[in-house]
Amino acid sequence: MLRIGKETRTYFYDPRNQPIARASVKDTVVFETVDCFDDQLKTEKDLAHTIDMSHMNPNTGPLFIENAQPGDILVIRVLDIEPEGHAVATLIPGEGVLQDRAPGPVTKICTIQDRKTVFNEDIVIEPRLMIGTIGTTPLDRTPTGLPGDHGGNMDVPTMGIGASLYFPVFVPGALLQMGDVHSAMGDGEICIGMECGAEVTVEIQALIKGRFLPGPK
Repeated sequence: MLRIGKETRTYFYDPRNQPIARASVKDTVVFETVDCFDDQLKTEKDLAHTIDMSHMNPNTGPLFIENAQPGDILVIRVLDIEPEGHAVATLIPGEGVLQDRAPGPVTKICTIQDRKTVFNEDIVIEPRLMIGTIGTTPLDRTPTGLPGDHGGNMDVPTMGIGASLYFPVFVPGALLQMGDVHSAMGDGEICIGMECGAEVTVEIQALIKGRFLPGPK
């Protein structure tokens, strides 16, 4: 099994990024990831408005997929997501549709036990592990915090264990990368999800040659 360490992380999808590793169809790969804040919020005294915003939504990778060429479709299957022992939730001034009712800045550090997020002794959130940011590399340099035809920061709750994800290939090797795991998140971020580092295990499920796909599916 191939493993890509979190020290390889990048803040851009960029065709000039050098691949960290290479894999073929049917290979299994583990991506070690950090949280969307680049692990900058370590205590509840650390507030989101003080962090380096250029280091948001780091992605581990990229991974070169053998024989992937522009115009193909890359299919990966999420086999497992093993979260770290804590998750971070924040309120950021000016962010979220409820910002007037829940002004920030506030940081909450939650423990993760048996994959459940323990908010406090009365509130335990069932696992809803998912990948917030994942995609192939587009032709132009694109920040990892943006969504697009390549994928990127989509924050779709169904991108969890068991999901098969389809991505268009824009550059040779596809240059797959991912990060921004959540231990739980609703259908959209009112402010933010339960952000955590994790080990994400995926299978390179298939490479569909010469088939157009306008965006991730």
